Amino acid sequence: MVIYLGCYIDIMLERPEDIAETINLISLSYGDKQAIMKGLLEGREGSGSRRFMEGLVRVTDLLNPKRAYYSEVYPEIAKEIPHERRELMWAGVDFQVEFAYAVSQKEYAEQFVGMDGIIGRIDIFKDYPVEVKRTKDISGETDIVHSRPDNIEQLGMYCAMTNIKWGRLIFFNYKGEDPGMVYSFRIEFGDLGAIRKVMRERKMLLLDAWARRDPSKLPACPWFGRGCEAEKVCDCKDSKPFGYEIASEVVSCSFESEESNRLTKRLNEYLLAPKSKLTYWDLILPRKYWFRRDKPREIDDEPDTSASERLSWQNVKRGIEMQIKHTPEIMFKREYIDFDEEKFPVEYMRNIPTVITFPRFNTPLPPETPKISKFWREDILRLGMQCALANRNTGRLIAYYQNIKDINTKLEVYMIHFKEVETYREFMRSRIDVLRSARTNNDVNILPRCPEVKCRYQNHTCEYLDECQPDRDAL
Repeated sequence: MVIYLGCYIDIMLERPEDIAETINLISLSYGDKQAIMKGLLEGREGSGSRRFMEGLVRVTDLLNPKRAYYSEVYPEIAKEIPHERRELMWAGVDFQVEFAYAVSQKEYAEQFVGMDGIIGRIDIFKDYPVEVKRTKDISGETDIVHSRPDNIEQLGMYCAMTNIKWGRLIFFNYKGEDPGMVYSFRIEFGDLGAIRKVMRERKMLLLDAWARRDPSKLPACPWFGRGCEAEKVCDCKDSKPFGYEIASEVVSCSFESEESNRLTKRLNEYLLAPKSKLTYWDLILPRKYWFRRDKPREIDDEPDTSASERLSWQNVKRGIEMQIKHTPEIMFKREYIDFDEEKFPVEYMRNIPTVITFPRFNTPLPPETPKISKFWREDILRLGMQCALANRNTGRLIAYYQNIKDINTKLEVYMIHFKEVETYREFMRSRIDVLRSARTNNDVNILPRCPEVKCRYQNHTCEYLDECQPDRDAL
């Protein structure tokens, strides 16, 4: 990167040829392809009426099968969730992200697991499962086995799926604008086989209920009478009580004062410190994400007729990603790595950095460096940066072709062998510097422009183009 007339001009990895120069070889992995396709195809089986993208039963479904049933059969009930409750749900999800950023890279990772058609995303802290919750009413004296059996059962399922007999429940007891306290409880379970048996039984009951459109055999919702959004249509009043069979497998539960104090200090130092939370896309397309992050677009009076189509595809895309990541054989996991005072996620499949992409080509791209570098510049940049953070010279690119109907060629797995990854590390450092400078000076013109194809291509025009390049017609 150089400076010219007070502006940064980014010259690193700008052209496809520059990216191609960093690659030594691209090859296809047929073994990985077979494992992933097996996971995708098996996800269609035994799922009742659920669509392909919703083909697997989640651990959270088994915590409350009755509500999972009604949420699928009556999706409109989700619209009736009070906004205040939605905010609490969003805050809980956001806190898990904050926790991941706060703890060190060697302590925390996310593991995507699957077992007999049951999927889950497990937080792994050091080498054991952990479940992180945000709350207002927990202390070190709380009997969480009896007061939070649903949290206990969720952790128990994760322990059973990883075959580890103990884990931790971590509660962040927040206090409004003041720093909160973290409470860590060590939970040990007895018979993991018995827990897996309960999980399979609940799964089969739920799948059968979906298939028959009859929830009568499902146990009552634990939230019945406590504001469950499905109460208007449910039959919980006449259903058998929900039994916490998994929570009954707890053999010990202890509050950990020293661990709680350590995590409290670590988390609050992070929450109170200034941070920007840069993403890979911020680095790849800095101008686009400048406008998207700092200047949200206004809602047009005229609705976009293609919006529903795009939303539908985004749902399918997330569903496909979910099924790929939860395929047991590929052992998909995510960890967070420190770089230049920022934290970036690195996703692994079989311990190799991996990126999933959804190209629209009608035929698969051959594993040729010039073509891959030309058409998948952003994907190679993302993969190269993750390889650089993980200190690996080999990465994996999973391509799920949207427009290809043939199941045998719809998915390809490309192994990208880099000559070296230091160039990508320098790219990250350069882009972080220029983004910080742009923020400090509040000047978007400091940022490198996006590739022309991202600005205008065929019928596509970037929604921020007029604001980003007001002088483009004069160029």
